[in-house]
Amino acid sequence: MTESSLGIEMPTFLGSGSEFIPLNNDLNYLTNEIVDINNLQDGVTHVGYVFGGIESTQENIFFINDGTQSSVSNLAFKVFINKSTLSVNEVALNPNNIYNIKIYPNPSNGIFSIEVFIPNTDQNTLEVYNLLGENVKSIPIEKSIGLKEISLDLTNMASGEYILVVKNKQHTLEKKIIKL
Repeated sequence: MTESSLGIEMPTFLGSGSEFIPLNNDLNYLTNEIVDINNLQDGVTHVGYVFGGIESTQENIFFINDGTQSSVSNLAFKVFINKSTLSVNEVALNPNNIYNIKIYPNPSNGIFSIEVFIPNTDQNTLEVYNLLGENVKSIPIEKSIGLKEISLDLTNMASGEYILVVKNKQHTLEKKIIKL
């Protein structure tokens, strides 16, 4: 098993000070705070909570904070581990597929539904290129972390292959789409 940073941040915890509170279940833990993933049953298991932290209006406010950009959070989030084998429709989230993008139907008569996970508050953009490398459509994506559902209308475009690009300053992901 390897550990890698995906650049994903929990909404409202852009600062520090949040705490993980494990459930009192010795069967799921090797120690007080280390989950024994091999001992978990398949499916979704509730393993604890994340509580507190600093809510911020933007990242790295420490040099500009006059007291109005941050506040203490009293929110608690449940933490689950989903132990399963990937199905046909699931894509493992890793540094090479940070957006965990799903496109359907593909091929399509022109209306595509796109599900994309936005991992940060950077400006993310969905762009469509033809095979000549020309940008034929550009859609800015809302600046907030989480799963977004985007409708892409290519009904006025010629039939053929297109390249769908989702990108921000740090990551770029390309997928081929086919308009019938």
